[in-house]
Amino acid sequence: MKFLRSTYLIVLSSRPFRKAIPFIGTILGNLNLELNAEKTRITTTREGFEFLGFRFFRKYVHSYGKEYTYTRPAKQSIKSVKTRIKDITQRAVNEDISETVKSLNLLMRGWSNYYRDINAYKSLEKVQNYALNRLRKYLRKRHTKSGFGYREYDLEYMKKIGFKTIQTRP
Repeated sequence: MKFLRSTYLIVLSSRPFRKAIPFIGTILGNLNLELNAEKTRITTTREGFEFLGFRFFRKYVHSYGKEYTYTRPAKQSIKSVKTRIKDITQRAVNEDISETVKSLNLLMRGWSNYYRDINAYKSLEKVQNYALNRLRKYLRKRHTKSGFGYREYDLEYMKKIGFKTIQTRP
């Protein structure tokens, strides 16, 4: 017997479908599959769900007068990439600045390429700003200076040392 890892039933109203789970289990049993009760979830389109680092949900747009389906990076995915950025820019790491920037560029390029086909402009921009601020903090601490370093380490300076900005489309 094989298990379905994750099962999502996306419905307009979840009440009638709660009774349908045993029926769906019977159908899957005929296919030698079994529902994993812990991971099976019934959700409405408005609540949405997360799958493979993406969050899918529907939202009513007043200006168009109808609902649209949105896809965004999941909050856990954003949190994870921020943790990795923080690990790269730790003050205790005694790498050359070019190696640190190279590692950041690789991480940011991979993450942005994964989400390139969805409208993730705001999320990508937030992650990029977080990376820039962490890099500024890293540079300030290396030179034993206090403050944020916005004037000293502006975007032009960051580009000079090799930081590549994410190509986002608004």
